[in-house]
Amino acid sequence: MEKISVLITEGKDDLHVITSLCEILKIPEEFKIKDGEGFENILKFLPILFKFGKFKDINDIDRLGIVIDADADIDSRWSSITKIFRDSNYELPVNPDTSGIITSNAINIIPIVGVWIMPDNTGNGMIEDFFKFFIPTDDLLLPHVNSTIDQLNSEPFSYIPQPRSKAEIRTWLAWQKKSESLMGYTLRNKKDQMNFDNDISRKFILWLKHLFEFELTN
Repeated sequence: MEKISVLITEGKDDLHVITSLCEILKIPEEFKIKDGEGFENILKFLPILFKFGKFKDINDIDRLGIVIDADADIDSRWSSITKIFRDSNYELPVNPDTSGIITSNAINIIPIVGVWIMPDNTGNGMIEDFFKFFIPTDDLLLPHVNSTIDQLNSEPFSYIPQPRSKAEIRTWLAWQKKSESLMGYTLRNKKDQMNFDNDISRKFILWLKHLFEFELTN
């Protein structure tokens, strides 16, 4: 039976961004991308997935990638993931590696497993923070977005939306000439204007490459 490689994302936004990124950068379709439907859900099904090598309609998984958001507490999220991995006989470092994590155990049902914590494995944040790296540094709209959000901290509002990055990116998307709410769609629709050659993007693609063992064509 054919072995399958799978990348499971925390949610649909992560899935659409990564799918678009792979399409734009012409990454070979060596793995399937599936929605894990939330961090808590991933924590629940990971032990079963590690035991049986199956996820939804996919059997015989041989390489597995997990993409989760750090959110407001990367240490807590890393601790939760680490416990499940170690209980399933996978070794993980004390702290996440800046280049993403790949671990292996030849006797396990799934011998090779990787973890990427959005946005960059080092600090708090989410898929919106990862997307922000693709916005060119000379973009003229994002400063106006931030200025507007900052103004909410004065009367009569006296607050700043949390999480900040979600407010920034959702507003930036809505203020485009062609208003859009999907990050993945915007990456494809504005691919000639986005900055794909950024440090975090390069690290993420290399993590995918090493985890799923494909060759880049461009």
